[in-house]
Amino acid sequence: MRHLIIPFFLSLPLAAHAGGDAVESQVVGISGGQGHYQFTVRTTNRTLYNDGCTIYHVRIIPPKNTFLDLFGLGGRSPDHPTEEQTKAAASVLKQHSTNHQPLKIGYLGGGLYPDPRQKCLYHGTGMRFDAPDWVWVRQDGRKGLYPHLDKP
Repeated sequence: MRHLIIPFFLSLPLAAHAGGDAVESQVVGISGGQGHYQFTVRTTNRTLYNDGCTIYHVRIIPPKNTFLDLFGLGGRSPDHPTEEQTKAAASVLKQHSTNHQPLKIGYLGGGLYPDPRQKCLYHGTGMRFDAPDWVWVRQDGRKGLYPHLDKP
């Protein structure tokens, strides 16, 4: 048992970034507010997905609340970005767009979800900024709440 303790604690930092990836990008533009954002990024050194896209259009909508969410039983991931985190990440995107500074854009968990009808368009329900220049997108992956999660 005690031989398992050290490997367990050594693996904890790995779990913090499990299920995600990021790529250096240039923010081409961003618009929106009140939790609804649209932005475009151009990757600079590789694609984020194996989809052939070097320009990604991303739509962020606030996560939907179900009746069970009122009681903390709705099934949304507890690490989903808050409204404040999403607003802060949007502010960082605007700043990087204005100053033409690169940043790393990536996804957490279900992250950027591809639109089933339009190539290089991705969806998310929240964003989080990590210093110095990382913006992470997360998609609330609960089925039946978002049309873009359902295959056409």
